[in-house]
Amino acid sequence: MTALCNSNVVANEDDWDWQPCTDLGVSPEDLWMALRGGGGGTYGITLSVKYQLFEQNPLQFLNLGLGFMSYGNQTGALDDKTKEIYETIVAKFKADGTLWEEARRTFTLFLVDFLFAPEKIGVSKEISLSCGFPATMFSFAGVTNLLCWGTESAFPEMSSAWNRTINGSELAKQDPELADLLSSKYIVFDMSSFGFGPYSNYGEYDIPFTKAIFGKSYDDIFPTGVVPDYPLPNFTPSKTPKTYCSINLPLALLESDDDSERELLFKVLETSGGEHTTGGYVARLGDGMDSVSPSERSSGQSSIGIQSTIDKYGDDILNDYLAAVYKYTSDDVDGFPGFSELNHFCSEASTVSKTNWTESCDPEKDDCFSAQELIWGEELYAKLQDIKAAVDPDNLLDCYQCVKPSKE
Repeated sequence: MTALCNSNVVANEDDWDWQPCTDLGVSPEDLWMALRGGGGGTYGITLSVKYQLFEQNPLQFLNLGLGFMSYGNQTGALDDKTKEIYETIVAKFKADGTLWEEARRTFTLFLVDFLFAPEKIGVSKEISLSCGFPATMFSFAGVTNLLCWGTESAFPEMSSAWNRTINGSELAKQDPELADLLSSKYIVFDMSSFGFGPYSNYGEYDIPFTKAIFGKSYDDIFPTGVVPDYPLPNFTPSKTPKTYCSINLPLALLESDDDSERELLFKVLETSGGEHTTGGYVARLGDGMDSVSPSERSSGQSSIGIQSTIDKYGDDILNDYLAAVYKYTSDDVDGFPGFSELNHFCSEASTVSKTNWTESCDPEKDDCFSAQELIWGEELYAKLQDIKAAVDPDNLLDCYQCVKPSKE
């Protein structure tokens, strides 16, 4: 690894002279590591970036959950037979709340297994790894979107696996007719049969949906063929201040067979949603030259705003979540490991006590971990602070969650 510095800074750009740096105060390897996951703009101003691309495979668009039928019923899009089936399903749920609870739990944990432990439900690892979404929802009552990458459609395996799952559930034992009505025909949808896909690339998928939001003004905002930022840049925070936001769920927790841990997953994901699907081979694909936090590197879902789950179930659910995070933290991590990701971290995020890692902390009364330690953990954050001190000791490049220079 080599860092080049301009030895002729006062001249015009054509006369700049790039030579190996001699006075960085930090090794090129450490600076490169910090730039890749440590908040790149914290250490300098990026002038250009090059990406190594790979050939794009087709994308299939799948839709899961009761929400698709519900929307069709509200808009009058259902034919008479499907409308009657939908009304029968709703009536059964209203008549017996335990069936509704069981359907929601079965659906959420089915998605967990499909994405992270496919062998449990008879799905191939290849199909499982091909599917994900930047905002994966796990609510049976809503709409879950998945994009599956590759030439082989994931729909047949997913559809068959859902049928086996719902027919083998406690719900099926209580009401076989309802289980039959909740088959893949009315819960799992290949959206290409409705004219949505398959797509040759993500832009081909995203642009029509973004156009639907902006209407006729879309072509005045974005040039033809350009994929816009979505969501658009915000002028106000997108995450609620002083909450537990942008937390990571360990991949090992999502793979767990433990009943209490699966109940924890159901409560978190069904209430708060899953947001970014990570998992797969991410935990072992790093080259050792990045500062992606340990909890993010080994996560299966990230960027979850867990506060709504805490509000519903109380602080005990936070304690259970944090205990699971620490249980599945690698032995290679020294000290507090952190449990948040940087990209969607909220201002004044809630944090935990240094004396009890499973308890919320009041910074005005207690000794709390910093926001940065929630993201990078104690060990990695201390290293990033030293690198920051070497290249920006006066903290000229600063933000709320940026790495601060060490005081030494």
